Amino acid sequence: VSTARAQPSSHAAASTPVQSSSAAGAGWFVQAGSYADIENARRQAERVSSYGFEAQVTIYTAGGRQMQRVRIGPQSSRDSAQAVASALSDHGFVVQVFVEE
Repeated sequence: VSTARAQPSSHAAASTPVQSSSAAGAGWFVQAGSYADIENARRQAERVSSYGFEAQVTIYTAGGRQMQRVRIGPQSSRDSAQAVASALSDHGFVVQVFVEE
């Protein structure tokens, strides 16, 4: 059983999307949504930030369309990412934890 606690950030959500998730670096991430509309992604990032976590909006292409992801991280470990995911889930977010190398 992990005792890792999510440590909220005092930073605001990114208002300018990052071109790709690789700009954020490797590590464990929590994804809090994927959106075709940039304004929806920004609203979600602001909502995440209202709970004290620093969210980034990253851009990617899927099926020839530009999409935006809302991510928190990188976290140093899976346990840390799971703790963030759990804290966000407690506030009604649907999240996924994944590692990016």
